[in-house]
Amino acid sequence: MDTGDYSLEQWNKIVASKTKDCPVCHKTYSTPKAMRKHLREVHSSEKKYLCDMCGKQFTSTHRVTLHKSKIHAGKVKSSENMYECHYCSIKIRNKFDLKEHINKHTGNKPYQCQ
Repeated sequence: MDTGDYSLEQWNKIVASKTKDCPVCHKTYSTPKAMRKHLREVHSSEKKYLCDMCGKQFTSTHRVTLHKSKIHAGKVKSSENMYECHYCSIKIRNKFDLKEHINKHTGNKPYQCQ
């Protein structure tokens, strides 16, 4: 798990604590476990779950499901006419999104701030 801006010692204190308040946004939860889930899903920079339709990355499978129901609702997933990433074999619907996805693997940042 990515600890974001926290040191390992700070993260361990958060995990062990009985607090129900998020240390980042101060939202209060009913249980410490619910707060830790919120912290992991909302404030973590680790995004290891991929949408199999577009390649977008998320912090949880739940977020992938929500994304798919909003963005890809009614779209039939077909492996035909999809482009495959040669780094991780994910199939992506269009060439532009594939190029953006491959840039994440290579670290290529083709866009410059102006």
